[in-house]
Amino acid sequence: MKLLYEAANTVEANMILHLLEQAGLTARIDGEYLQGGIGEIQAIGVVRVMVEENDYADAQKIITKWDEKQPEQELPTQAIKKKHSFSTAIIGFVSGVAVMALYYSTPITVDGIDYDSDGRLDEKWKFVNNRLSKTEIDRNLDGKIDFIYIFDRKGIIESSSSDDDFNGIFETEVYYDFGNPVRQKSDSTGDGFKDYKINFKYGLIEKITFLNPVSKKASKIQYYGPIKLKSAEVDTTGDGVLDTLYEYDYLEEIVKKSNN
Repeated sequence: MKLLYEAANTVEANMILHLLEQAGLTARIDGEYLQGGIGEIQAIGVVRVMVEENDYADAQKIITKWDEKQPEQELPTQAIKKKHSFSTAIIGFVSGVAVMALYYSTPITVDGIDYDSDGRLDEKWKFVNNRLSKTEIDRNLDGKIDFIYIFDRKGIIESSSSDDDFNGIFETEVYYDFGNPVRQKSDSTGDGFKDYKINFKYGLIEKITFLNPVSKKASKIQYYGPIKLKSAEVDTTGDGVLDTLYEYDYLEEIVKKSNN
């Protein structure tokens, strides 16, 4: 993901995050929550809004509009700059003190399961203030973490990331709402572009979109019923237009083909 905005505090960051999500963009806040230890703690006083690289241009437009709507006092330009600089410094200092105080006063515990009895936790749970904040899993028991769940302040699952081909790169991201997955993005070719996307409804697959890594347009979209594949739209010529519709029976065999 790409850095979009460095907020003065978490309140501002969450306001921006809400605006981005309303526009259907994928974003997250870095630096709002403490992780499990010193090595994972974010830089003091820095709360960053991160956005999916493909959404960066649209997100910038939203930020520009948001900035324009912020009220400003009628002060000389030089005075405004000084006031902004002083306010930012004060907020940064106070945030830094608060983060350090929270870090040293918040109980952090780690627990887990050693499935193969080799002395290492293959599934590790991190708790902050007695609430689950992160789960790390080594699914193939090779000593390397390949699946991570992130939970919010209430202990509700927020997102997950996974290394599904066990090559050390986390190519899949899943986002959740009310405990159910709502969307997934994966890089199936290892080129850094999320070319495989799944939309869920009530935790069930609703559609799968295959994106052309060059044009960034859909080359195929599969639509699902409660259990099985129902239909698919396909770009058979590679021009970026979904020109053919396939319909499937209960065995997921093609029963009808038509031009869009």
